Amino acid sequence: MTERHCITLYPDMCSGDPTIDGHGIHAELIARVWWNGNATVELIEENWPGVNRGALLVCCWYCARYGSRTWRKRWASWLAVAEGELWHGNYATCPLPPQKEG
Repeated sequence: MTERHCITLYPDMCSGDPTIDGHGIHAELIARVWWNGNATVELIEENWPGVNRGALLVCCWYCARYGSRTWRKRWASWLAVAEGELWHGNYATCPLPPQKEG
């Protein structure tokens, strides 16, 4: 069975902001680090326990689907391609979202 990741919102954790799998790591923080090009999947996995490629994809999906207008605009084309793969838990075949150029 494929490991499934989820975004959780608990009022007593991180002021109710969305976190990944209840770890207390902000979903937007992971998405922002990815967008800025500051990290690779391997670097994220090494530095944040419990966060792997699937968790990264789910965080980026959350920002692309429910984030600010900037996030939604930034990853709209990626979301159209990736959402079906993520829905089925196909993290290995799902394309990674684009990173900021430059």
